[in-house]
Amino acid sequence: MWREITTDDLCATLSQKEIDAFKQSFPADSTNDPVALLLARVTALVRSYVRASYSALAEDGDEIPEALVSPACAIAA
Repeated sequence: MWREITTDDLCATLSQKEIDAFKQSFPADSTNDPVALLLARVTALVRSYVRASYSALAEDGDEIPEALVSPACAIAA
């Protein structure tokens, strides 16, 4: 099964305090959610690894294999 990485997944790796500190490290006038950007970048990285190893990816570009969610969160941390 494929699915998106969520902030809740990231909370299994980082504390909410760490996530809040990460968010506060970005400029106050930033229009983008830094956590969402981080998860999107990690998703793209994991999908590129999967693409290099397998011929088929899930159609939804925001999803990765369930088994890779935890390692992806470790990369994000």
